[in-house]
Amino acid sequence: MSEAQSTYSWVDDLVIESHDKTREEWLFRDHDTPIEFRSVLSYMAYERGHSAGEDEVFNILSNLVSELKPAIEAYTTRIKK
Repeated sequence: MSEAQSTYSWVDDLVIESHDKTREEWLFRDHDTPIEFRSVLSYMAYERGHSAGEDEVFNILSNLVSELKPAIEAYTTRIKK
């Protein structure tokens, strides 16, 4: 086993192509998603859609972010008090 193979983990599968990473970052910024939520949302989207491809993962991520936006806004308002 080479060095590259021995350090590979399933987390490496979560790395998205650079253009998709940009889409993901834009989505988070556009919806003011706190940094603390981003990795878990990305992971949830990956788990739900990776078998259908990268576009499906992004679609699921987009839906999750949109659905959670009101709750995240309420949480952000509450912690700022």
